[in-house]
This record gives sequence, structure tokens and C-alpha cells, in this order.
Amino acid sequence: MKVFISYSVADIAAVRKIAEEIRPHAEPCFWEQNKSPGEEVWKTIQDWIDSADCVVAVITDKVVARGESVNQEIGYAKKAGKLVIPLVASNVPPDRLGMLASATWIKFDPNEPSAALDGLKRKLAEAALTKQQQQGFVLLLIAGITLFALSGGK
Repeated sequence: MKVFISYSVADIAAVRKIAEEIRPHAEPCFWEQNKSPGEEVWKTIQDWIDSADCVVAVITDKVVARGESVNQEIGYAKKAGKLVIPLVASNVPPDRLGMLASATWIKFDPNEPSAALDGLKRKLAEAALTKQQQQGFVLLLIAGITLFALSGGK
């Protein structure tokens, strides 16, 4: 499972910890880790979001103060139909969450992230299981169509 992490660069230490914790369960992708000199920034980020199974949005006071990029990434992910899992710092007022205000989020304390990371790992495991179930259904559907076609449509 591929996970794109959206965050403020001021929160890079927390993002590295998140990536380290989810790595056994998912393949994290985030700007600081995956950027490559010479690539177009927004096209690269959009490609990462497109190829991700879900987006983890790390929302802290730093994002609220100056999070234009994070807001754009979340908007792009939502438009692409991606699951967005918000990790919201306890000092962020709910009325500052923008389009995530109606979403269920995981309360996140950057200084003591273990409870939030446990919740995130559970949610990623659920999403991976759902993805596997969807893939299994598609395979069964293809097999059924193939058998129907091979039987001459009878």
C-alpha cells in the first residue's frame, strides 16, 4: 500500500517518525524523502498522490498558520477520490480544518505520537484489507466474464 504524507516542512521530524512507524505496513512517500532535483514540484506531488492508495495529512499549528500547499494537496487528493486520513494536532481548532472539518480525524500529539500512530496503523490495515477485497472482487468478475464468453454466452 502506498501512502502520500502531506505536511508542513516545519513538521519534518514528526513526519519522519510517522514514515518510520508505518513503513512495515505501507510504503510512505513525502517531499523531503522522495524529491529529486530538476523535477517539476506540483506535477511530481500530483503524480505521487495519483499513485498513492491514501493520503495522510499531518495538520499542526504550522499548517494552519501557513499551509497553502497542504490544502492544495488535500484538495487534489479528495478530487482524485483518495482516502484522506487526517492526523490533527490537539492545539488545532476544528474550525480551522477547512474541507477536513467534517472528516473523522486522529488526534495527534507530535511530542507523544504513539497513540495516534497506533490509530493510523489500524486505519491503514483496514484500507489495505478493503483494497484486497476490491481486487478479489474484480478478479472474480473477470473470471466470470471470461467463463461466460468461453461458454458462448450461454
